[in-house]
Amino acid sequence: MGAVSHDLRTPLATIKVASSTLANRSASLTSDEVRELYNLIEVESDRLTRLVSNLLDITRIEAGVFTVHPNPTSVRDLVREAVNAMKPTMGAHRVDSIVPASLPAVNVTHC
Repeated sequence: MGAVSHDLRTPLATIKVASSTLANRSASLTSDEVRELYNLIEVESDRLTRLVSNLLDITRIEAGVFTVHPNPTSVRDLVREAVNAMKPTMGAHRVDSIVPASLPAVNVTHC
């Protein structure tokens, strides 16, 4: 439960700081700084939405309302999806991945 609490507090704290900074000090911020703060709010709001959705899914799974049906998925596709999901927070950083074609598919449940 501690990890879940931390995972929820982190985006909330970032959203709070960014929005407070925009509300209280917007006159002294450059346009790049303002843009970055708005971007942080958007990225962290999306992150928080995913976390809450995942928690709701776990609750449904535990209650037996939602059943899990894993499907074979290529590791290369999973890596590509993970990198694409992180692009908004990577800035100018680049990720190069090498995934051997010989890797077997893994069972994954897509939401």
